[in-house]
Amino acid sequence: MPPISSPLATLALLYALIRRDIRERYLGTLSGLLWAFLGPALTLLIYAFVFQTLMKVRVPSAGAAGFVPFLALGLWPWYAFADAAGRGTNAIVGNAALLGKIALPRFILVLVPVFSSFAIHSLGLIAVCLSLRVTGSPVDLLGFGEVALYIAGILVLAAGTAFWLATLNVFMRDVSALLPQLLTLWMLITPIFFHAASLSPNLVAWLSHNPMMVWIEAIRAALLGLELPASGAFLEASVVSMLVLASGVFVFQRAQAHFEDYL
Repeated sequence: MPPISSPLATLALLYALIRRDIRERYLGTLSGLLWAFLGPALTLLIYAFVFQTLMKVRVPSAGAAGFVPFLALGLWPWYAFADAAGRGTNAIVGNAALLGKIALPRFILVLVPVFSSFAIHSLGLIAVCLSLRVTGSPVDLLGFGEVALYIAGILVLAAGTAFWLATLNVFMRDVSALLPQLLTLWMLITPIFFHAASLSPNLVAWLSHNPMMVWIEAIRAALLGLELPASGAFLEASVVSMLVLASGVFVFQRAQAHFEDYL
């Protein structure tokens, strides 16, 4: 079978594989589709109960929206990123049987779980925003135009991270075992449960190099009317996200010739 070389054919194959991945992962049963939304929703309720009810956490910088919308609009973008990075990490190892049997661009195997994860969790974010608006939270639905740009920034970062991790996981299988702990650490240094304004200036200056901090704060700003990150922070987050993607693709392309030797 000749390799797929046409860009249109590659896009068509990518689209078909994304549809199949979503169908097999979520749409095989009704419970599978519902769990794509109920799982993160239950996690949100647990966090809200622990932090708001038990620990009495208040976020003064959350504005009139309150803690639950503030938390929800931080968690859902993180779910998309973490799910895409996690599933992308096993994209090559999990499809080892296909390598050498089917002639297709191998980078597609990484992009499929990334795009399918973002498709599902982006729909979840929309559903959450509509639910918050119905229950009286001041969510500005007109801000979705801006949010799409910020989600694209997270997508670029997630894809680059997935290319890096998928490559490393072929040669060092400990990567997939360590990933949950690494993602947990990354989540805790991202302002999901807190607002950056509540931290000391020195700590904020250090954490501001985390691109996820900028993208999540920008999403909250667009939907909750909070203050946008500074233009310099946007520029740095964009450059870092693109560098992660470019370097991830470069390393993946250079290493892919040796994948079969380690699988």
